[in-house]
Amino acid sequence: MKYKENYLTGEYLSFKKGELQLRLESRFIRFGKPEDVPYGTSYPRDLFVILPGDTEEVCDLTLRHKFDRGILGDGFKLEVGREMVTISASCRRGIRYGMEAFMEKIEWRDEMIFVPLGEIKHVPSLSVRGIVEGFYGIPWQHEDRLEALRFIRDHKLNTYMYAPKHDTLGRMNWREFYPKEELALFKEYIDFSAEWDIDFYYMISPGNDIDYTKEIDLEALFAKLKQLVEVGVTHFGLLLDDIDYVLKGAAKKRFKSPGVAHAYLVREVDAFLCDTLETYELVVCPTEYDNGFDSPYLEELGAHTPSEIPFFWTGPETLAHAITTTDIKQMSEIFGHPIIIWDNTPVNDFEADKKQFFLSPYENRTLYLAENGAVGLVANPMPALELSKITLHHMSQFAWFPGSENFDAALSEFAGEFLPSFRIFTAHNLNTRVHFGLSLRHQTLLREKNIHGITSEVEKLVLALRELKSLPNSRFQIETAQCLERAERELLLAQAIVEGDMKKADLIALELSEMDYQTSSNLPYRFYKNYSL
Repeated sequence: MKYKENYLTGEYLSFKKGELQLRLESRFIRFGKPEDVPYGTSYPRDLFVILPGDTEEVCDLTLRHKFDRGILGDGFKLEVGREMVTISASCRRGIRYGMEAFMEKIEWRDEMIFVPLGEIKHVPSLSVRGIVEGFYGIPWQHEDRLEALRFIRDHKLNTYMYAPKHDTLGRMNWREFYPKEELALFKEYIDFSAEWDIDFYYMISPGNDIDYTKEIDLEALFAKLKQLVEVGVTHFGLLLDDIDYVLKGAAKKRFKSPGVAHAYLVREVDAFLCDTLETYELVVCPTEYDNGFDSPYLEELGAHTPSEIPFFWTGPETLAHAITTTDIKQMSEIFGHPIIIWDNTPVNDFEADKKQFFLSPYENRTLYLAENGAVGLVANPMPALELSKITLHHMSQFAWFPGSENFDAALSEFAGEFLPSFRIFTAHNLNTRVHFGLSLRHQTLLREKNIHGITSEVEKLVLALRELKSLPNSRFQIETAQCLERAERELLLAQAIVEGDMKKADLIALELSEMDYQTSSNLPYRFYKNYSL
């Protein structure tokens, strides 16, 4: 059961910055060392000093790490008293999150630091919280994945799922081994993940051509998985999405139905992992992963698959505009398995979506996922990782504790002093899959056929994008290289319509229609198509 409680007394202990000494007393792991204490990457490390438990120096406070098997998942309990700071948890992540909560509450002014008295208890809503690299198109590069892992580390997420649709060695050519150069990259992801207690999942998609009746195909699948096991992977996904699941030939004779055949494959993979690893995790993506209704396939797959294995579900649509309490409750009963939400947001790999950036809040998802069978939530980002961070940050707040999220915090972390301009930019790039795509103001301008108001809005966008050219974020600058050019062309179209120069407007509108990027607002072009003819 998730919970979040804060009981701060309003009293503070005060110390000179850098002179506060904490003596570490580890009741979590024997011989716990100060250098192993996770400060978190967002907080200064010079506020205090942590000394080992056997120090002979007189310390101001004792820092006690305590194992408590009654605290679920990544939860923690932080207690700050006049002589001792106690962090209790049942896993290393919980200890880290408790330490980060302690650091977050410390205030410092000039050369003084102030430590608040009280306690904080927190058990997050979902045990699996993270990112799934699952989009169609060019997969992320090595540095992109490391950056995504750093983002996970810094935003109380705990899971990275490797599932790029166009990794041919994971899907179309799944029988082939990865070359040693790519295995070395996987090893780097695994090492980073181990350092920061991130669960790295490798996903394989053999469903396009595997023959369920051939032992040679099963052996090929096991050999491929073993190659990943040997570099340290212990978390796996078996993806059976986006395939033709109609049985043919020997498979049709042997198995009753696709659901039974898929369940057989899941059991075989599960048995292999059980024989190969002491501890492991397996998650399955059914072929019917976006249902809002029951089916023979789901009934048979669920009935013949071990009940503890989670199933992926994207919501009642592949690109779900909403996931309601009724939706998740119904599908939990249908699956009869724990559910991990594979949320296809902010991904933009479908049809004309490729031309847009989706920079909306994480929205239209029930707060009661965990209460109705969901154990996890992973979001599928855009290929543009840096811009994906906007929605991903907001999603991370939701996954940690639904209802406490703050979109402005996500924008502020990203844009800093450029926040006003960035707000204008995001207002023109809303997620059209979960949102109408137009703010109320923009809808009103179009409804009222207010071309002068539209021109003013685009002028503001052009000015904002010119200012954002100074945002010190090289990834952002690369990903948004076309945005200013688009906005300037939209402004020219609006001005041509105001001037009544429709010949010029026709030429600019044609140019806009052929550009690789478009705003989701697309105000002058919408006006041109609907009202100017």
